[in-house]
Amino acid sequence: MIHYSKVIDPAATPPVTIEEIRTHLNIDGTDQDTLLTQKATAATSMCERYAGLSFVTQTRRVTLTDFCRRDVILPYGPVQSIEEFYYVDEDDVQTDILADTYTLDLQSALAKVRVTEDWPYTNSILNNVVIEYIAGVPVDEVWPEAKEAVLRLTARLYEKRGDADGGVMTDEITDVLDTIKVYWSA
Repeated sequence: MIHYSKVIDPAATPPVTIEEIRTHLNIDGTDQDTLLTQKATAATSMCERYAGLSFVTQTRRVTLTDFCRRDVILPYGPVQSIEEFYYVDEDDVQTDILADTYTLDLQSALAKVRVTEDWPYTNSILNNVVIEYIAGVPVDEVWPEAKEAVLRLTARLYEKRGDADGGVMTDEITDVLDTIKVYWSA
């Protein structure tokens, strides 16, 4: 089952540099850098959501109310590792899930967590199963398509700021992202 994943520690470095953005937009000087950085951050987030990927290494969190008795799919990969995995048991005690009691499948298109025994029982508190994981790739390994889409959307957000349709991804951008997009059905 696929679950919602939240960024809890964003990428330290964006997938495109401010110099790449300035070059793409033919901008000389640094007086627009703050605005360009803000637009690039928004563009990156929008492109990652559309593609179902984490472009640059970041920490994400999935929370569940209980174990779903099936594989747990970790969205917005590629997943590098699980950093924390715990739950609140029936006695309201936070308990770590040890690495030797689950398998992390990193070979499939979508990373999956599978227990080797039975999933433990939890209490009835919402969101009491937590999986924190590292996703994305090092900045020097970001897909060229991702960089191109972020540059194009950054340009659109910058050039169309204030316009009613300025925040809309165009077919031109989604066509680029479709080449790397992760598809799944829940």
